[in-house]
Amino acid sequence: MGQLLTIAKRTTTLPESAPIIGGTLSEEVRLLLLEALPSDEAGFRLAGCEECVDHPACPGHKYMESYFHAVTNSFHTDVDSIHPRKGHPLSRRPAPAPLFAFCEAFRQVNMTLFSSLRSELKAFPNAGLLADVLDRQMHFADISLQVHWGDEVSAGDVAWHVDAPNSFLHLALGLSGTRALHTRNNIVKGRVHQNCLVGHEDEREVLWQNQGEAYLSVPCCFPHAVEYPAFDWDSRIVAVQIRLLLSEDELFGMMGKEHCALDVDPRGGTAAIVFRHLDIAARTGGGLSLPGMEDVHRVLAELQQ
Repeated sequence: MGQLLTIAKRTTTLPESAPIIGGTLSEEVRLLLLEALPSDEAGFRLAGCEECVDHPACPGHKYMESYFHAVTNSFHTDVDSIHPRKGHPLSRRPAPAPLFAFCEAFRQVNMTLFSSLRSELKAFPNAGLLADVLDRQMHFADISLQVHWGDEVSAGDVAWHVDAPNSFLHLALGLSGTRALHTRNNIVKGRVHQNCLVGHEDEREVLWQNQGEAYLSVPCCFPHAVEYPAFDWDSRIVAVQIRLLLSEDELFGMMGKEHCALDVDPRGGTAAIVFRHLDIAARTGGGLSLPGMEDVHRVLAELQQ
């Protein structure tokens, strides 16, 4: 059975759906990030990529994933974290320099947005944990590099799910290939339905992400799934998922195992605050603010000092 998440009412009207803000990387930045990655399957394995199976009904679909960090002032240091799939401790290496610099530049060019968000979170009961994550600049510091190729995962085979709490702020980059995000993120009477089962009333929206496109969303609060067309290795899909880097206590606490922890259930108001800030940014800022080549090069120069 699914559950309905009730979003706390505030003075500001909630958007009609949980926001998904789109943007496009410059071609220079896309190529800079892509060329910092391995070019063959063996290279990805040496970079720590693990084989994953999310679609057992599609055995011809191949999927590898590896994990890095982009923690401010920690470019030369490994950091402790939790394996996102297996739940055991994981020491993350810093991301390749261009990707690390991109994450830092993204935090900087969106400083006003996240400072405003942090201020309101601090003022709201039970939202302090997420505010603390932003204070420590752990937003957009958890990096999952994903590579897909082989057979398609069709719309009928997608794996519906709701993300863990580290996706309270989730930036997705498409560096190569094309994929489609299926979402059911409507807000109806202050509620977001979290039932991952698709019934007769399938209200999904399908958003295609071409190479170079990006989106910022809150996928710990709504069901979603990803469709992958068939690609050979040379045309492979390369995507980067950039999230909150949480400690073990924060991650499992946020999932409801600690009394004082933040939950993805928006009844405490945290999700409502995040939704409104992202929605305002989308409506008044013209879309997602992404760093340009000059921004990334500036941070790269700082990393080399």
